Amino acid sequence: MTHLRILPVSIFALILIGAGCSEKTDTNPIPEVKGDSVTEQNEENNENNTELTLTGSITGTNSVKLAWSPSETLAETAEQWMIVEGTETNPTYPEKYRYYYLTDASYRERNWKNLPTGTSYFRICAWVDNACTVYSDTLSLEIPGRMQNGK
Repeated sequence: MTHLRILPVSIFALILIGAGCSEKTDTNPIPEVKGDSVTEQNEENNENNTELTLTGSITGTNSVKLAWSPSETLAETAEQWMIVEGTETNPTYPEKYRYYYLTDASYRERNWKNLPTGTSYFRICAWVDNACTVYSDTLSLEIPGRMQNGK
């Protein structure tokens, strides 16, 4: 008798579970975005960027000073700024970078020390909702290293 009661309950459970697996149509679909297409979109949208500009200079051995100027609207929406450094042009986070530095939204310049010797490419982005939303153009700087043996 117990087996007969379990059978209808099991059938009901299978129907209920199966209904949850049915294909649904969403009236507000969220487009699927892959990392590369976001990077390409950012690179295209930020060519000759006027919303966020980045300047910089060498301040000494393995160090630079970077300064940025956001538009008024971007300055109001940015929660933080992320400086991204890479070995190739147009570094992005999290796809194509070597180092990054996250700083408070009130800052407009930053000294960065202990960088590796060689060519570094820098960009800054507005950090909103845990993601980079707008990137600056790329800034390329040749980072001088320490002189060894007096040379």
